[in-house]
Amino acid sequence: MQSLELVQSQDPYTKIYRTHFTNVGLFYLENSKLKLKKTIPIEYSGARTIVTAATGEKAPDFVFAGVGDPDFVKVNLGNIDILKEHLSDIDHDFVRSMIWNELAHMVGDGTLATQDYLEIALKHLPKETSVAVSTAVAGRMSAFASSYLVDEPGHATKTQYKDRLETFYLSQLDHANADDVKKMSWFYNFLGVAHSQSGLQRVWSWLSGQSTISGIEIKSDNRWALITALAKNKESSVGVLPAGVTAETLIAQELANDRSDMGELEAITAELMLPDLGLRKKWFERILTEKTLSLAKKRQAMGSLSGEEKQELRAFADTQFFELLPKIVKDEPIGEFAKTFAGLMFPTSLEQVAIARVDSYLTEHQDTPAGVKKALLQKQFLLRRKLKAREISKAHAKATPSNQCVGNLTTH
Repeated sequence: MQSLELVQSQDPYTKIYRTHFTNVGLFYLENSKLKLKKTIPIEYSGARTIVTAATGEKAPDFVFAGVGDPDFVKVNLGNIDILKEHLSDIDHDFVRSMIWNELAHMVGDGTLATQDYLEIALKHLPKETSVAVSTAVAGRMSAFASSYLVDEPGHATKTQYKDRLETFYLSQLDHANADDVKKMSWFYNFLGVAHSQSGLQRVWSWLSGQSTISGIEIKSDNRWALITALAKNKESSVGVLPAGVTAETLIAQELANDRSDMGELEAITAELMLPDLGLRKKWFERILTEKTLSLAKKRQAMGSLSGEEKQELRAFADTQFFELLPKIVKDEPIGEFAKTFAGLMFPTSLEQVAIARVDSYLTEHQDTPAGVKKALLQKQFLLRRKLKAREISKAHAKATPSNQCVGNLTTH
């Protein structure tokens, strides 16, 4: 290798180059394993820094400039083709964890299509040995698919991946040993995407006791998760539930048996997952007007109203957000509710309108409390990232022939 350089981008706010310290890792393929063979510590501060200690080394198959996570920076992974094939072959748990994190940053930054991330995860997650990595990536898969993928004419991208994730999570759950600590992650992630008749039949069989899951006891918290999955898919579960049993009756019966604080919160979530616009409007009114309703219950309800799924059922709230917020702040200028409302009820469905409205709102309301202002700016930032990631995913879908959109599902 004649030369290896670190290239640093400027801080987007200060427009300066900061001084950092990192460890540059050189990886080589050996017997189909991507092995870290040399680590070079280096300090860098300008736009470009030559890694002099790398000169003369054998050209690596992969370079990662962040081994050991010694500094708070984003690492551009460059060409990730080798990771698509060999990510799970890296024999270093912490390095794999960091690379998974950087791949997630790339999706959010709009430099990696969500589909590419999901394909890497579908291929390599079944081989992942780290519980922390497996749990984090499994959760991101469904979150990214829900937030960043859309269905368009000729490209049912979101639907296709939702189907694949349901099958994938259930396969991992079914194949995991009873003592596998990752099993609970597969269980909850499956419930998050379960939507098909066959998937909901499994949900009902566990809830009703017709079948069991080795290693997982269906206790109260798990029962609520099962009921919530059925409530969210009320239309599809009609053909699954026995006569006389509905999502509503399941919620009522479970709440009668579980009057704990947690049970009441879980019941709120299950109720608000029902595709019932009238019910959602009633809860929204309670959030705004019912003084005796605890902040914990209001927070639970707002979190349930603000999910990525069924955004058409929250449009009524989104269109009122910027009109209601100053009134809420005026009524409770130093309280937690205004900050929580700003963060959880931010009108993401308004997309570019909401992004622009944040700036005009803060200009019009110079006295906005710091906590509310921070929540608005964070949501604006995240919405920008979401829309950018979504555009990248749309472009990827259009560039992929429709008969090649769905790959082979990796199971073990």
